[in-house]
Amino acid sequence: MVKRRLQSKSIAELDKSQKHRLLRGGEFFGPAFPGGEPEERRAWEAHRQELLSEHIEKNPGTRPHAWWRFEAPEPRQRIRQGPKALGPPTFYGVPAVHDGNAFHLYESQFQYLDRLHLLTESERDVLALIPQEDREVLDVCILQGVKMTN
Repeated sequence: MVKRRLQSKSIAELDKSQKHRLLRGGEFFGPAFPGGEPEERRAWEAHRQELLSEHIEKNPGTRPHAWWRFEAPEPRQRIRQGPKALGPPTFYGVPAVHDGNAFHLYESQFQYLDRLHLLTESERDVLALIPQEDREVLDVCILQGVKMTN
């Protein structure tokens, strides 16, 4: 088997499915990283700065899929009662499977990043212009592909 050396590639050299997997998660046409999690982790580590900067610029107050998989210091806190979680926090810091719709039961990405003092100064500046109630739905906007900034 031929191993690709992702560390030497620029972000432009990640193929579309690999970049999508690192930024948004999901795999639609087979695995983006045939070597599984170790290969995906190496790609994230090699391209972290560029991908994180790109994501934060377009989606302040949130983090990309790979950040949640490989760097999040802890899961997001549950803030409401509701359906029972049926697995570990593997989807943007919350359990991917519940016995009902439960995404709203957890603190938003913005709340999480703010609570743990992980927002960048530029994010704080941009988010200060967004009404508080709109910050609470940043997660839903990002997951649905809505751009929060121009």
